[in-house]
Order: sequence, then C-alpha cells, then structure tokens
Amino acid sequence: MRVKLEFFATLREKFGKSIELDIPNKEEAAIREVLSLVENLTSELIENGEVKPMYKILVNGLNIEFLDKLETKIKDGDEISIFPPAGGG
Repeated sequence: MRVKLEFFATLREKFGKSIELDIPNKEEAAIREVLSLVENLTSELIENGEVKPMYKILVNGLNIEFLDKLETKIKDGDEISIFPPAGGG
C-alpha cells in the first residue's frame, strides 16, 4: 500500500512538503498506524489518544473528525493532508 502525506504551513519546516509511504503487506491501515511511521509525527499531532486541538487531518479532503477519527481506514492511493493550528492577528 502506498499513501501520500502532505504537510502545510509550519509543519513543512519540520517534515517537508510531502512524504510518500510504502506500507508492505497491508491493504488498509488505521490513520493512527500510518502517522506512527513518520518519526516525531505522532508526538506532534496526538495527545491522550486524540488529535491535538486545532490540528486538522484530512483524508482525500475529508476531515477525520467526521469519519472515524484516528481509526479512519487508509487505503492504497489515499492522500493525507495535515494542517497545524492557524495563527495570525
């Protein structure tokens, strides 16, 4: 299975613009498992088993908060977009 992670705003400084992950011997996986494959990403995004407030994670354009949260199933070819908290003034 191959998936693409795209990072936006300040997350690009830490993780780059995007990462393509090859996950062998899987047809699908929970997004929690996919995120754990990128060093330091889980600690950046997840606290007490949930996505930290203000972070947004989309799978193929759909917010995981309206799907199965961190148990949302990821399949071959899916795109995961990750947005940090918005700042400004």
